[in-house]
Amino acid sequence: MVDHKVSMFFDDSVSTSIQEASSINDTPAGFILNNHRKEIEPDKIASLLLEARSIRSDQSDNELSNIDDVSWYILLDLMVSTGTGKTIVAIDLATTHRVPKNIMLRYIAYLVSIDLVENEKNTGKEGTVPLKLTEYGAAAVDKVLRRMGHCLANV
Repeated sequence: MVDHKVSMFFDDSVSTSIQEASSINDTPAGFILNNHRKEIEPDKIASLLLEARSIRSDQSDNELSNIDDVSWYILLDLMVSTGTGKTIVAIDLATTHRVPKNIMLRYIAYLVSIDLVENEKNTGKEGTVPLKLTEYGAAAVDKVLRRMGHCLANV
């Protein structure tokens, strides 16, 4: 039996109009749109998410093997900001991840101390300083995301 909530998520007109964008067909969203009529199997999705997490944890050759989920999501936010050019500050991250500002500042201080994140010096008060990935941090996150992408592409 197909879950009506899932099948109602995409209506044919939305699916058709989105598929008309030529570049979207080469993205994960395009894959989902093109295959949205397949039955969603939560156990397989859970397995993929756990596999992706283990890929990150198995990176013994870099600092990503020692970070927790909140730190990983901070790095992902900063990777996205690199691509979009959007400025990210600690207060934004604290709000997004529902973490108190003082705890978020500790996360960021840790990520700075292991050379994954850098902040611009003396540009404002604490929590409003723009953050970005270091070259090392960007390379480490890129490596893990590429391995995750290969894992997901083979589904």
